[in-house]
Amino acid sequence: MRRTFASPISVLLSAMFAFGCSGPVLERLDGEPKSTWTMTKPRTRREKPVVAGLKRFVDAAQKRDTATVYRHLSALTKRALKLRAKAIGKDPIDLLRPAKAGSTGDKKVHIGDPLVAFVLPDIVRYEPGPDPYPAATPADGRTVEQRVTVTSRSGSKREITMRFEGLDWRVHNPTFDKAGGASK
Repeated sequence: MRRTFASPISVLLSAMFAFGCSGPVLERLDGEPKSTWTMTKPRTRREKPVVAGLKRFVDAAQKRDTATVYRHLSALTKRALKLRAKAIGKDPIDLLRPAKAGSTGDKKVHIGDPLVAFVLPDIVRYEPGPDPYPAATPADGRTVEQRVTVTSRSGSKREITMRFEGLDWRVHNPTFDKAGGASK
């Protein structure tokens, strides 16, 4: 008596068909006729990459992960932080931690809470500004910057400058100012 076994490919195809994974799902494009809507899924609103980069910075700051906060700063902001740290003989990451209650001499140098220094605490809304230049890419040798307006729970707003560096959006504020900062 000869036994027959199902080939692995037929088993895989049967399983895909049974679970509804029989084919790719196409995304709906703007201006597509309604007759094609049965074959495409509705478009989802995805977050802009610049907002996602800022949210990663905010998440790290809320977790008090100063090493990750430091990684999400632009190169010029890191350089300015290093200069401040060098003046008092500390590590730049230490300046992102709150100054100790007993120290008096270096409180002006400390950045403190990154949420307060670079963005706002209790952010409830992120509004990306217009795209920088539609055809600009970092490969063009240009600096790609975009602004994001954040709103806190209290209604304060602040415009944050983000720079695209190292394949990610990074917070850019080398002067550590609150220009365009919190306003009611």
